[in-house]
Amino acid sequence: MHARLVTVRFRTSDVPKIDRAASKDGMLRAVWIREAALARAVTKTGAPLPKSTANGEGEPLTVRFAERDYTRIVRAAEREGMLVSSWIRGAALARLNGAA
Repeated sequence: MHARLVTVRFRTSDVPKIDRAASKDGMLRAVWIREAALARAVTKTGAPLPKSTANGEGEPLTVRFAERDYTRIVRAAEREGMLVSSWIRGAALARLNGAA
């Protein structure tokens, strides 16, 4: 099975929040981010994602996706008119804030 690695840059202030949420759910940080993105991609619904960026600063986190899951992510990002990395960040932040 092939995998895709996607690097997503998160604001430094968001990383500890993601770590706490991942720990609470008993997951590693990258797994938590992947699951947040896949849950959003599969449901195809939800409030509009935040389109904020890390402005080229912050911590880059790499997430591994199975090829079929990456394809879902790409389709979901296109559906919402966003770049893949921005869409993944938005999905993770939406889940973090309870909107996903």
